[in-house]
Amino acid sequence: MLGKIVEAFELLYLHVAVKVYEGLQQRRVRKLFYHDRKFQALDQALLQGPNPFRLKEAFPYGETPLCSLKQIADRCGLKPEDKMVDLGCGRGRGVFFLAHHYGCQVHGIDKMRDFIDQASRLKEQYSVENASFLCEDLRNYDFSQATFVFFYGTIFSEEFVRELTEKLKVLPEGAKIITVSYPLEGFELKDQFPVSFSWGTGEVYYHLVSK
Repeated sequence: MLGKIVEAFELLYLHVAVKVYEGLQQRRVRKLFYHDRKFQALDQALLQGPNPFRLKEAFPYGETPLCSLKQIADRCGLKPEDKMVDLGCGRGRGVFFLAHHYGCQVHGIDKMRDFIDQASRLKEQYSVENASFLCEDLRNYDFSQATFVFFYGTIFSEEFVRELTEKLKVLPEGAKIITVSYPLEGFELKDQFPVSFSWGTGEVYYHLVSK
């Protein structure tokens, strides 16, 4: 009985902490990025749809905050000519942000149909030509044309990560792979740095593909 009470309080604390974090992050987003009215309209429309923070069984760690995503993109050198793939893109907020603010081609992949359907509708509604979405197992994607891959892989099993790592070996020389929480074996590690997430501080690993 006591264990259930403690668990309930822990869940309540986590819920409150995430809500506070979300609120603070959204204030920063409004201040830093909402001067661009087109992005503001798109982002606010997206926020009205399915929320990964409320779908804990399907998406227990939420999504990468936009301010943290900017930190990652800047430090790892995301460029307009890149062909970027966001693995486990969720509702696509990061895809739209990167496509809009960095001008590169961004392809988001996720297994959650509701997220992908909504993101695809918003892409058409707001004419975001350099963003695209696919509802698919991440391991089935052809990475041969990608130059920048982001993998927020905290929730995936070791076996899944091993299989995905094998698929990533077709990436062209010079391609960049960014992972959260752990590095990938078989790729050169160029940098490692801490980034803020809703659940705390996570380590980000920047790999470079060399043949």
